[in-house]
Amino acid sequence: MGTDNRMKQIIFLILGFCTTCATASADEQYLLRVDEVGYIKSIESSPKETVSHSIEVVSRPNETFHCKVQTGGYLRTMSGKLVYEDGEFTVQIHYVQTFDDGSRVLGKPVLGRSELQTTTEVAVGKSVLLGGFETEGETIFVPQTKTKAKKSFIPYLSKVIDKFDKKEEAATVRLSKIKTKEHLVLFLSKYEPAAE
Repeated sequence: MGTDNRMKQIIFLILGFCTTCATASADEQYLLRVDEVGYIKSIESSPKETVSHSIEVVSRPNETFHCKVQTGGYLRTMSGKLVYEDGEFTVQIHYVQTFDDGSRVLGKPVLGRSELQTTTEVAVGKSVLLGGFETEGETIFVPQTKTKAKKSFIPYLSKVIDKFDKKEEAATVRLSKIKTKEHLVLFLSKYEPAAE
């Protein structure tokens, strides 16, 4: 009988230890951050990427999250679920960005909208590219030219306005390459609340 009781105690001890491990990870909090990274209409050959906008939320494993941030005319929402299974994290995320530039049709705002919905694996301390776009095009660049009368004018395309006398230099018009790159990057880190 003593052996049976001893075996039961060992089994309960093992089960208690495993249950404690599983609930400990559920109590941990994680910070999910989405950064909008890139550059807009740059004429540089190798433009530097910068973070233009961010949104972040604190979540627990296997729980849903939701966050909404409004700055200027931009409204960003991020919702989804942080899933922890078999020692790995997966994020189900829905990201929406709207922009109100003041345009109205029949009194209602016309909003620019971009949206991304995906599921991806992510590791603590690592970032994951969620999506984005790159464009390259040409734009007309017209430098400002001055007359001797110190009046400034900007010619329309390659046409020089003839009504000004004694131009110091002819206006030059050239096509410049512009690049736009915007992408969303997800970052997962362990959340450490500030000590009181």
